[in-house]
Amino acid sequence: MSDQGILLYQWEDCQAPPALLCPYPRDAAGTHPNEAAIAPDGSLWFRTMDVNESAPLGGWYRFAPGDSRPVKMAGAMTIPNTLAWHENRVWFADSAEQLFFSARGRGILPQEMRSHAADDMTPDGSALSHEGDLITARFGHGCLSRYRIRHGTLTLAEHVPLPVTQPSCCAFGGSEGTTLFITSARKQLAAPGELDGMLLQVATGTRGAPTYRFRFD
Repeated sequence: MSDQGILLYQWEDCQAPPALLCPYPRDAAGTHPNEAAIAPDGSLWFRTMDVNESAPLGGWYRFAPGDSRPVKMAGAMTIPNTLAWHENRVWFADSAEQLFFSARGRGILPQEMRSHAADDMTPDGSALSHEGDLITARFGHGCLSRYRIRHGTLTLAEHVPLPVTQPSCCAFGGSEGTTLFITSARKQLAAPGELDGMLLQVATGTRGAPTYRFRFD
């Protein structure tokens, strides 16, 4: 995903130019892409956000096999973040609003969206565990938060402190899928610590939820 659109790269031939699968959304002027994930049905979801991170110009788009252009799923968001599917609901956040949201099925209809409190801290990127726990990086707050998703509700289980101020995202990986990798930033920190801006990893007692592949047909 780039500001040109969705591009297909060939890993076997790194010198080959990427193929354009679809252009950047026409109605997303003044924004840039960032967060993206593959949904259980094999479609690609990605977010757009105001380049200045201040206006509610962003939203979520979905690109599925057979589409010529991305389909807008939700708008009027400032900094969309976090993207996970569990219990037939899609879960996401708006960092600027300090809120989580969820919606049923593969779509996001405003009248069906639920908001969930983010405990007065900024939610950034998240990882979903096999048990249905949403582990969220808390940008500017130096910790991860673990939430339990059960029957459409989001309940805080714990905050886990980190040796960085701005954790930005996390993902499960490793040979067993039990290692949690955590990215961090050094954005406008007056006195960044030794680890700020680095990639961290920690062994956990749980596995990440299954991941999905993009479907071309």
